[in-house]
Amino acid sequence: MFEQGAGLMNLPGAYTVLQEMLRTGTRASIHPNRIDFTDCPYAWPYCTQPLYYSAMPVVVNATVLNGMGMVGKITHVRWQATSATPTLVKGASGEASEEAIDNKLIVQWTHSEVLHPYTGYLALHLTVANTASAWSGVVEGDVWVDVVSNGDPVQGCPSRSSTAKLHLKVHVSPTPPRSKRVLWDMFHNIRYPPALIPRDDLKVTSDVLDWHADHPHTNYHEAYDALVGAGYFVEVLQGDFTCFDAQQYGTLLLVDSEEEYYPAEIDKLAQDILHHGLSLVVFADWYDNDVLQHVQFFDENTRDFWETATGGANVPALNDLLAPYGIGLGGKVLRGDISAAAKNTGGWGGRSSSGAHKTIFRSGNALVEFPTQGRVHRARLTDESMSFLGKGQNHVVEAAVFGVHQPPGNKAGRVVVYGDSNCIDSSHMVAPCFWLLLEFMDYASNNVLSTTLKSMTHEVTGNDPLSSRTLEQRMQLKPTRRIESNKVMVALASKVLKGGRVGDSCFRASKSSK
Repeated sequence: MFEQGAGLMNLPGAYTVLQEMLRTGTRASIHPNRIDFTDCPYAWPYCTQPLYYSAMPVVVNATVLNGMGMVGKITHVRWQATSATPTLVKGASGEASEEAIDNKLIVQWTHSEVLHPYTGYLALHLTVANTASAWSGVVEGDVWVDVVSNGDPVQGCPSRSSTAKLHLKVHVSPTPPRSKRVLWDMFHNIRYPPALIPRDDLKVTSDVLDWHADHPHTNYHEAYDALVGAGYFVEVLQGDFTCFDAQQYGTLLLVDSEEEYYPAEIDKLAQDILHHGLSLVVFADWYDNDVLQHVQFFDENTRDFWETATGGANVPALNDLLAPYGIGLGGKVLRGDISAAAKNTGGWGGRSSSGAHKTIFRSGNALVEFPTQGRVHRARLTDESMSFLGKGQNHVVEAAVFGVHQPPGNKAGRVVVYGDSNCIDSSHMVAPCFWLLLEFMDYASNNVLSTTLKSMTHEVTGNDPLSSRTLEQRMQLKPTRRIESNKVMVALASKVLKGGRVGDSCFRASKSSK
């Protein structure tokens, strides 16, 4: 629906509607007037997985059109379920019958205070009631919206009221097991505007801005499809880390994060991982202060040169988040090939003609700190910082590009860190690594160190530079935050550095109907 929209206009149908309006008067309406989560592929991504109890709210937006006047107001919204048809169990005889319909789906909403000019938004937040935590079936119903228009005294148009209807149809299923539930963090992503977040691959010069949303439904849609195809249920976190119950989820997924983290978020996540069994998978990106000073952008809107607020990812902030586990990223920006022995991963991309899996580490940071008994993969890569800054070409270094770690404790989850996100980003895709994403997820969610990961990695010992470097050496390798005072820094870290409160971002719908 996001690509196609409403489709072609039905001109005879539009004429019929106009004729009806001439007879009965103008009215309010909602576009679209029907949202069907069971209609695939038109309703992608909503049709790819069902709703279930305890999931993050699924949000859909509709436009309220006020044909009665330029200015109007929504006075009342109500939800009325009309049917709840259970799924017929495979092998059972007979037809599925309708059940009690009032206790399955919870519909909450927010909407425009004023409809001006002529339009406003209606956001529906959908969750499943706890009484349906083991239920499977299809719920249908209608959202009714009452609109009052102020009229136009100058033109002699009186105030009028109208009621618009939106039909809703969703698939509900039992809550999946914890190990299959993945929480994708979107709260800590920033894109232009309001700040200049540079491109993730320094060699891509035709698209200098990171403005594709970094969302599982936009430029990470193939990664999302790979996860869903492998049996995972992906939810999107729109609030900070205090806004979710970690015991409901197997893995928290951080991809190309640019935001800062509240201290309370760092502490809460450490408790979740070390004591409540949550696993963490991080796809980071590049950060180099020398490179940042040479990346700028002339903004046509402000007629000014903008300086970068952070790198491809906010590695200093990620290092704060990863510090409780003895993990850190840093050093120069690196590029090079990564390969592994072949394994069946459901057909997801990244297989060479020889049968081996491969990908490209494209403008990422390596691990500079990792705990003993963790496992890392090392590769020979090119120092891209030197070539980007004009200081030389083809300078090769050996670096640890990803690591997997099991923190101590019988209730601890697992931590996986990879220094680049380009290989799961569908924008400017070169060599996808969805196979590696699924390997990481299998390890994080199911505690399965596959033959592929085991063959690619080696255990970090006490003599390894990753664990034996002094604190001073580690601090030299880890990048520091940019401290220049300029306008693009206002957007970044404003919550943490300028008095924002943890928990302010958690979802709270103003009104609801069960």
